[in-house]
Amino acid sequence: MGNLKAAFQKAGIKYAYQRYSALDKYFKVRNSKVWQIATEGSLVDLATLLPHMEYPGLPQADALYIEDDVVYHFKCDVNLQKPERAAFSILNLLYFPESGSFRDPYSVYYDLRKKELYEDVLSNNPMESLMEAAKLISCYDFFVDADAYKSVNFAYLPNIDEQREFLSALMMSQFPEKGLTFLQKTGFLKAAWPELDRMRNIKQTKDYHPEGDVWQHTLNTFAFRKRCDLLLSLSLLLHDIGKAVTSGTANRPFPEHSEKGAYEARKFLQRLKFPQLLIDNTAFLIRFHMLPHALNRLPLYRTEKLMTSPLFPILLEIYRADSSSSFTGPEGYYEACRVYQKFMKTKGKNAEFKKFQSKYLSD
Repeated sequence: MGNLKAAFQKAGIKYAYQRYSALDKYFKVRNSKVWQIATEGSLVDLATLLPHMEYPGLPQADALYIEDDVVYHFKCDVNLQKPERAAFSILNLLYFPESGSFRDPYSVYYDLRKKELYEDVLSNNPMESLMEAAKLISCYDFFVDADAYKSVNFAYLPNIDEQREFLSALMMSQFPEKGLTFLQKTGFLKAAWPELDRMRNIKQTKDYHPEGDVWQHTLNTFAFRKRCDLLLSLSLLLHDIGKAVTSGTANRPFPEHSEKGAYEARKFLQRLKFPQLLIDNTAFLIRFHMLPHALNRLPLYRTEKLMTSPLFPILLEIYRADSSSSFTGPEGYYEACRVYQKFMKTKGKNAEFKKFQSKYLSD
């Protein structure tokens, strides 16, 4: 943000963090990937200031700028003294980084201390309100009554670009399982993302999965994440999607669910027009998400290529969250880490293992 701050100061353009970025500051939530900025400057001002600006056409982003893998969403021509009111009052909070102060233009501080969310202004777009509610409860310690949104008309869904940004925001939030549960209860999941909804009521063996069906198991994995990374989170969301299209026997209920899951995940992410590299990496992680379980029993010629992949540490993290949310527990994960560490030492790449250790093994 340093370069952008300097550019805005030099141009004399006023700006503030708004919406989720302001709330992240208030609740001291670390957010380093996406920033939402309100500015009194116009699109012309921003285009002059930042020549490589993009224009995504999203409801809350007139312009988009990417710097060092950080995405900045700009809302232009905003009156920072009295901005347009949001449906949920807490989204009206502003934070001014130059002074390090908050501005509360519509007396939202009382609502920030509540637990239940209420719409402050009746929205002309019930679908947009539903999506905001899902994001807010995914990001912060709020809850919302799903019954209040059961009358939303799902015949008119958000466009694909909005759906992709919405799912990405959920995946990079602190509690995506809360938002996804809310979306399932309101009917949004079945209408917009039936690929996810069909994981519901897919029964699993209680000896290994006492936590419930495939969907409940998937939601549980998010509680064991150590990083709100998009690739990791999408892979957790979709790691068992193949079980919904697999039939087997009592002894082997989901044969080849990893291979089928990689195919189904690829189709789903392509439909939402995610970047191709992200799709390929997610499909890779889903295809091999069961491999760490057998890492200590497989010959090296079967595993060497995978363990040299830069994605292998994420594969281990998926395995940790997957096994921790089921009956098996994390012991197999630590055994896989020992095999990986021994391999990296043998290959003279112990420094790379230590990076993985500091990122995923440390609390």
